[in-house]
Amino acid sequence: MKMMSNEHRADVINFTNAGERDTTVRVRIEGLPGGTNSDYVTVYEVLCVGTRRYTEVSAALPPAGRAADGYALTVPSGMTRQLWFDFHPLDVEPGVHTGELAIEVDGRQPQRVAMQMQVYPFTFPEGTTLLLSGWEYTDADTMRGVTPQNRDAFIAYLQDHLVNAPWASGSALPMGTFDEQGNYTQKPDTARFDAWVARWPGAKRYMVFVGFGNYNETKTVFAGAEAGTPQFDAKVGAWARFWADHARELGLEPGQLGLLLIDEPHNEVQYNATTAYARAIKKAAPEIIIWVDPQPHDADTPREMFSVADVLVPNRRQWLLEKPWFFEMFAQEHQMGRELGFYLCDGPARRFDPFSYYLLQQWHCFEIGGTWAGFWSFGDTGGADVWNEYTTAGGGPFAPLYLARDSVTGAKYFEAIREGVQDYEYLVMLRSRADEVAAEHPDSPAVAHARELLDTAYERVSAGEVRDLYWWHEDKDRSLADQVRIEVLEAMVGLGEL
Repeated sequence: MKMMSNEHRADVINFTNAGERDTTVRVRIEGLPGGTNSDYVTVYEVLCVGTRRYTEVSAALPPAGRAADGYALTVPSGMTRQLWFDFHPLDVEPGVHTGELAIEVDGRQPQRVAMQMQVYPFTFPEGTTLLLSGWEYTDADTMRGVTPQNRDAFIAYLQDHLVNAPWASGSALPMGTFDEQGNYTQKPDTARFDAWVARWPGAKRYMVFVGFGNYNETKTVFAGAEAGTPQFDAKVGAWARFWADHARELGLEPGQLGLLLIDEPHNEVQYNATTAYARAIKKAAPEIIIWVDPQPHDADTPREMFSVADVLVPNRRQWLLEKPWFFEMFAQEHQMGRELGFYLCDGPARRFDPFSYYLLQQWHCFEIGGTWAGFWSFGDTGGADVWNEYTTAGGGPFAPLYLARDSVTGAKYFEAIREGVQDYEYLVMLRSRADEVAAEHPDSPAVAHARELLDTAYERVSAGEVRDLYWWHEDKDRSLADQVRIEVLEAMVGLGEL
């Protein structure tokens, strides 16, 4: 393991039972700082679970069984089982630390596997730069896979995995009622919004999918007022101003509350509706973020809508289809001040490669200057038992973890998301340090190396990818991101010597 303090990195070991009967393997972690089975190493058993496409995947990560002096794993005859070791050092001195896995079977002499953990002289920050979200809708008691029984554990899991821009449903921002002139006759109930914000202390953004509709309608109407009329602007403005003021009363800073008005706008009707709402909102409460996930089919029609947006987050799959006008359009919008990012919403997602689908998006975000990453959806289980997906209908499940009615079990998918966010932060840290050093040593070879590394990072880690093909069974080198990440660590060491 090569890593910073305060980040998570993982590795696995496989146990194959070539014997004629089932057996129990006992594992101890010895020799690392902190003593036997140091508490900064968490061990999980990897479960193989079926999918609705009748392909089994080894992805679920329940905690490994405990033994008196370590961990216990049952391996059936003729089978292979895997353990996942999550390293999260907090107070370990920088340097190279060696240890061993002591492996005992049936009371025989332990076999030993060497371990090495190198902690670099850097601390991973508590707050990450990339804004990560997944339409989890934890404002509701029940929403897709979210229930009152699992919600608190679900939120804790998401926070531990660096989700810092949670989503609420439109029910969190009710409309209230108005008179004909657009004055409030009854202000909205804030209880649902307040409870949701309280569940996410310290989030960097609080995002709400308002869902105003207008997917097929030819008219855009809010509280009985049609777009283009003074009443529409007055009512939308009063609504936006109320919620912006209330967010400040809760202690939120300007720019922390963001709205998705119409999901995936992709035609002129939806562009015009988004534009009408956004203009009325911005006129009354300019601090509210207008966040748009467009799916444009040409480079000209959506430009007016783009002009009123703060954030543009296209679907990464559409980007991977390699249409030059698509790249150029968003590059131009970025130059004009719009924030960028990516989201993915393909499914069912269980067979998707954690590396290609879940990790690389964060590297790609850095490549385009993006600051947002999203996945549909952290809470969407497809309406079926996550431990028996064979009867699941529709496009799901999408959730990159195993979210049962009354439990939360992690998965390799979400570990890949978190590692991708950490990789993104590595690149941010290297860029910042290179800029600092360049101010005093503009001709430094270490600075030149760092900038070349930054410029080529995504191209190198995605070298084995083919457009939008991210199936897990594809043969490819999945060590590329780790290779480049370690080069970033070494480059930061080199810059630190100047």
